[in-house]
Amino acid sequence: MNKKGGVTIPIFHCVFNVRESITSYMRSFDKKMYQELDNFYLICISLNDGAKKEVVAGIAVKTSYKHDEPGFLDAIHGLLLSTQVLEKYAAKNISFLPAKIIFEGLPPSENELLELMQEQYLKHSTGGSA
Repeated sequence: MNKKGGVTIPIFHCVFNVRESITSYMRSFDKKMYQELDNFYLICISLNDGAKKEVVAGIAVKTSYKHDEPGFLDAIHGLLLSTQVLEKYAAKNISFLPAKIIFEGLPPSENELLELMQEQYLKHSTGGSA
């Protein structure tokens, strides 16, 4: 696959609510494209307010990029802008906290993604639980 320009497809996104719950959304995507892309990431979105950081949302993507390659952050930022629930975070002072996950075969289910995203939330949050 020609990686010039890169390809990133959203699989799932979620918002961590104040009342310790998660609102999640599965995305429709091309299964053939999914199989052709190499890298699966769960990415927590953290709002940065001075020394305070708060994980507010997350997104799961399959991409041709690696997290340390040019274009990765722009691709994820573009997904925020194209997702109504997440676009409000795009203009704020945020950090992306990517975790590469290995999945063989079929895409993970919504329940699997919720469990994995909750683990990432707990890992990156200070004293919070989802």
